[in-house]
Amino acid sequence: MKKAFYSFIYYRLLGWKTNVTVPDYDKCVICAAPHTSNWDLFIGKLFYGAIGRKTSFMMKKEWLKETMEIMKVVKCNPMIYWNGKIRCVHIDDWMIHSASTSHKELEIVKLEDFYAHENAKIMFRMKEEDMPKAEAWEKEHPNPYYHGFKTQSTLLEFCDKRINKGYGLQKICELNDLDIKDVMAFGDTSNDNDMLKVAGCGVCMINGTDDTKACANAITKQDNDHDGLAIYLEESGILC
Repeated sequence: MKKAFYSFIYYRLLGWKTNVTVPDYDKCVICAAPHTSNWDLFIGKLFYGAIGRKTSFMMKKEWLKETMEIMKVVKCNPMIYWNGKIRCVHIDDWMIHSASTSHKELEIVKLEDFYAHENAKIMFRMKEEDMPKAEAWEKEHPNPYYHGFKTQSTLLEFCDKRINKGYGLQKICELNDLDIKDVMAFGDTSNDNDMLKVAGCGVCMINGTDDTKACANAITKQDNDHDGLAIYLEESGILC
């Protein structure tokens, strides 16, 4: 599906052609040239997607190892996606839930296996009452290359600092010739903060975390379980 989407934009809309003369390596670094504008990056990414390859900002092995050292402050279960499976230290109810929702198998590995290869991100499952301590500890140990953020009440993730939902929203708008000021975005926890900040109107669900509410232009009257988003759109006159 993604390949078809990239191909449509790259070949049909933009009218580009491809002439690949190098082997199909499993892993490589892409250079887009000549660098005449900031659009070179997006054209290069479209090309790579059109030939069915995936690009991402990866966490280096030493970064992955550092995050595991940082997260020793709380009892947690690290997890990464690898070769279509979820790697973890031990299997518990949360791991079973993660495997079910992501449709992946679980694989128990040693700690050193988590940083044997680069990966897009690393996640840590923990008790909800331990999350504030983990978040505070992460903020006390900032890193110029990667950042940590809560995505669920029991899940803290680390990834390349250049990646967040705000970045993704900006690129979607650029590719579709949309003014980001015309975008309304909804969120409910820390990994939504950057998205709410860059959107023309950032809305936090009433059940959202305090830091996310502080980034929002508005807050819904109802939560996720009681049609909060739909009610907000309806009362705002957007959904009729």
